Amino acid sequence: SSSSSSSSSPSVTTPLRRNGSTPTNSNRTIVTTGLSCEDFNSLLLCVAVADLRQLIVTAKLCSSSSLSGKRRDEVIQIVSRHSNQQMTLWGTSSMVRLCGLLHELTGPWVQVDPTAYRVMQQCLLMFFLNENKDMYQFLLTELRQRKYVAYNRLRSRSVFPSRSHFEEYQSALSRELEMSEILMQPPAKVETVALELLRLACAKMTDMHTEEQRNVVHLLRNGPTFMKTLQPTVLDAFDAKQVYTGIIHHGIQFLERAHEYASAVEHLCCLLMSRFCTERRGKWWNRLALNVEKHLKKPETALEICLLALKDMYLRTGERRAVEDRCTRLWKSKSKGGLPLILSNMKLSKKKTRNILSEITIRGRPTNRTTGEKSRFISYDGEVCTVEELALQYYASDVGGGWQGFHCEGAVLRMLFSLFFWDILFLDSIPDTFQSPYQDAPLDLYTDSFFSSRKQEIESRVEQMRSGSIDIPNYLTNIYAERQGFCCRGVVWDAYDVNTMIEIALCCTSAKLADIFLLFAQDYKHWSGGLPDLILWRFFDESDSSAVNSSITSADSLSIRRCKLVEVKGPRDRLSDQQKAWIEALQDIDFDVEVCHIKEEHGIDDIIQ
Repeated sequence: SSSSSSSSSPSVTTPLRRNGSTPTNSNRTIVTTGLSCEDFNSLLLCVAVADLRQLIVTAKLCSSSSLSGKRRDEVIQIVSRHSNQQMTLWGTSSMVRLCGLLHELTGPWVQVDPTAYRVMQQCLLMFFLNENKDMYQFLLTELRQRKYVAYNRLRSRSVFPSRSHFEEYQSALSRELEMSEILMQPPAKVETVALELLRLACAKMTDMHTEEQRNVVHLLRNGPTFMKTLQPTVLDAFDAKQVYTGIIHHGIQFLERAHEYASAVEHLCCLLMSRFCTERRGKWWNRLALNVEKHLKKPETALEICLLALKDMYLRTGERRAVEDRCTRLWKSKSKGGLPLILSNMKLSKKKTRNILSEITIRGRPTNRTTGEKSRFISYDGEVCTVEELALQYYASDVGGGWQGFHCEGAVLRMLFSLFFWDILFLDSIPDTFQSPYQDAPLDLYTDSFFSSRKQEIESRVEQMRSGSIDIPNYLTNIYAERQGFCCRGVVWDAYDVNTMIEIALCCTSAKLADIFLLFAQDYKHWSGGLPDLILWRFFDESDSSAVNSSITSADSLSIRRCKLVEVKGPRDRLSDQQKAWIEALQDIDFDVEVCHIKEEHGIDDIIQ
């Protein structure tokens, strides 16, 4: 459909089932009951893990303790192995017994006809467009247990140009699901299957995986021109090639594990000459430079790659920072001269504007010291806690400053962004951004077009916040009253009440929130991650240096509101490039940001401290 405000679901331009394409059978039933034990192995795939564990314990196949930590597929293997090999004392297969026990645990079973199920899947896919929604969302809405914002759906073109495009997209999604399941298993066990999926995806991308494109020389020669013409669209997300690009992205790590670095480089070059998955270009540039430098032993070529990468407008935030650092190191190792202009300007800018980062160290009693495991400590009240919980307790103490706080990793700021930009998020005059009635955000939120298509509205809202013309308490109170319960990206109504959000927003100040929200609006995909772990706030009386909880709306309290963002690092942790990018961005707007290092006690001096 191409109508401007149609309420129909998104569709292909040709019908899913053409008249006469499928013979009808009046005796065919959609749902079958009374399944036999022949369907036992298929049934296991549908049973909840908790029921499978209970079945194993009830049937005494193994002890409950031996099931600890086992994944779903491993639990199914235990049941399948016993059902196929063991016989009961009466000479019948133990499958019959297990089938009976499972029936007692789960109740009656029904089976949907495979053809009917496939058609329903196709209908759901066209309706929800794989936005992580299914019939469950529809039922919750119909039962009034979930609410979505009402908006018009303005479409400039069909999501799928033809039936074949839709079917290819559906096929690609099934391959993507296979890759997702592979990534959840130990890499050594699934390497062969993963590489086969990689080859299949490459075969589908014949226009970008030609022999000519699969080398660094072609990338360095044609990359600058290609990057100028790189213009992804909102509906690229529903192109099969976008899905296959994601499969190739994940498959490259298996080439690297197999030490096939030359092949990995070829695939990365092809991806960088593609218009799909632009949000991953930073990862591709970094992997390409690393493989060429470390594994192919070509540092000069790696330097050329880094210099070209810095001209890519889709190289963002922490990934850009990583390329800058690698480029600087390679340049200095090659020559003792000054940095190239593109790097020297960046380093000079950072040196002029950034303050020294505040860092503190606190010590605690660890419960484990194993590398690769989540660090645990004994809290101030004697309970086992995480490093973030220990840091929150420290900051809440008199020594730490008497702060209130959450461990939310930016969730509060993302929610405030959605609340202050609610009307802009659901602006329905932008074509193709709303395709289904069950969206919690526009389809272009993670693309550059979100900002460019709403630039005037976004800049106007940012200016209102910077000037202080928005009454924060009234604004948030009204939006909670009018919109609470509606689904919106980043908003978790039950997690933070309106009074808490008002306190935090006032302590952050409207102007500094505006600068953070502008980053979200310009590039939500990259800036929505990597935020500091803790958000802390307090009302501080400077006259007596003590924390007070005075009225949060009184004018005389403006000078004593404080907000701080803290990144917590355990004994064996270090800042990622994305976290460093956020810290630098916060320093640029004079937002109070700090790194809290949690160290382990080793001796009596540490314990006393």
